Amino acid sequence: LWVAGVLDALRHGVVLPYGADADHIQVKRGADGLARAKRMLDATRYYSFYTLDVSDVLDYGAMTADGAGLLDARLPAPHGRREIVAFHQQPRRVGGYEYRPDAATLGRLVGKYWAALDAVGAMYEYILGLKAGWPFDLELSIDEHPNEVPTFDCLTSETELVFVLLEEQRRGIPLSHVAHNFSVEKGTDYR
Repeated sequence: LWVAGVLDALRHGVVLPYGADADHIQVKRGADGLARAKRMLDATRYYSFYTLDVSDVLDYGAMTADGAGLLDARLPAPHGRREIVAFHQQPRRVGGYEYRPDAATLGRLVGKYWAALDAVGAMYEYILGLKAGWPFDLELSIDEHPNEVPTFDCLTSETELVFVLLEEQRRGIPLSHVAHNFSVEKGTDYR
């Protein structure tokens, strides 16, 4: 029935609201990573759902690094750094989870996610330009990982997930879905 409706609409010149999922538009590491993702977005301008996969640009080593050093390196402007620290250190309760990262934890979170979140922001703005006011849904995928990073070394903790959600909210990026790594090794098992 749906196919007949679409075909009938095409035959009579009617534009129907239907959608398609631009699944896993990936930003890869390297100088061309974001530009390649934007070329993929160009090809999906009429889609209605976008899954932005920034897993490859996450800095997985940041979670075991010196958090204070990462905070200063990723956020060199003192005023901006103070603003972000104040935002994330407000006491919050999400479900039954208390979120209030200390400075070292916040530095590690910024270290791991900042470049990826910047890429999401750039792609969101790009999609807004492509869509010219047409609505769309936006999913963030952080559940994949590079081959050199074992699955269980990159599970998304509650603190990480809340950080990502709050940071996207702070940036004004309306996510409708988030795919985080909760220990499924795709293509291998479903533990």
